[in-house]
Amino acid sequence: MTAATPGPTSRLEVRRTIAALRERVFQAFAQQEQMDRWMCRDASGHIIKYLQFDFRVGGGFTLEIRTPGGHTYIQRCAFVEIKRPEKIVFTWNTDHADAAGHKAMDHIEETVVTVELLERGKTTEVVLTHDLGAAGAKERGDYRRGWTGCLEKLADAVQK
Repeated sequence: MTAATPGPTSRLEVRRTIAALRERVFQAFAQQEQMDRWMCRDASGHIIKYLQFDFRVGGGFTLEIRTPGGHTYIQRCAFVEIKRPEKIVFTWNTDHADAAGHKAMDHIEETVVTVELLERGKTTEVVLTHDLGAAGAKERGDYRRGWTGCLEKLADAVQK
């Protein structure tokens, strides 16, 4: 189930129940080699390279994402809160350049992503909330599709 709240400040929520224990799902965020199996893997043509990964409050991760069309996204995230194994909060800051190398980002403010991992017996409900600030409808839709795809890949990754 996915819901977005329109208005001057947008909040997107994506939920997914995953057939894995909560600690297993938490580990998929806590270790680079595991996160690499699902984060931003919603589009098969993306080439993703980790430039930095440090799972601790004050640490973060930086990804370079290249699309088949030549666009480059640099995703910079800082961990704000980590409460094992139930909650992870990180900032989300994107730089986007088109194929010619020109800055092409519409949404330039840093936003916040909160991931809650709710124990549901032998499964885990992932509740991902992205506070998008003043994002427009197109951007909210792009994020909804992206996060939904990421959580699908996360489910696949932790069940293998």
